[in-house]
Amino acid sequence: GPSEFSASEIMVDGVDEEQTGPDPEGCDVNVAEEARAEEVEQEEEEKEHVEEEIGSRVSVEDEAPVQEPDWAAIAAHPPSSEDVPLFLAARDRRIAAETAFSAALDEVHERLNIHVQELLSAAAEVYNVHKQRFDETEEHIISSMTHNDRARREMEVKLNESAERAHSMFQKLLMRVTGPLVGNTSRGHRSN
Repeated sequence: GPSEFSASEIMVDGVDEEQTGPDPEGCDVNVAEEARAEEVEQEEEEKEHVEEEIGSRVSVEDEAPVQEPDWAAIAAHPPSSEDVPLFLAARDRRIAAETAFSAALDEVHERLNIHVQELLSAAAEVYNVHKQRFDETEEHIISSMTHNDRARREMEVKLNESAERAHSMFQKLLMRVTGPLVGNTSRGHRSN
């Protein structure tokens, strides 16, 4: 229609007409472009509306229980008489495969859980054994260090006491030795 002309299609006497100029029927090119943009926008809105409606129908169908059609009535007439048995057999095989796959997944999951529990139990046991050994070693080290410090302080007290006794005995011995010498010296001075 005239609303779909573009600026490159409008020619007057071999010269391009301005985009804002009238077309042969007097329609403005910008008006045509705006109309086309509105049509595109309307189409997109309709498309979004349809998609939303389809999505809501799918969700409703997912929630609603599936009702089986009357396969015998459908299979009464060709070509469905051959297609329906094939379809039902294929569907049964698919359901059986899904059931077997689900059971296999459950079995794998159960076995993995068992192995994981075994690994965790082994790791916990190793950790507990090592922790107990470390705790015992740490307790022994602390006990040894505190015992050594206590023994050192007791030994230091005993050494100080022994030193004081030895010093006292030395002073007494020195007084005994020097006592007669001092007396003899004083007598010698008197005799002179």
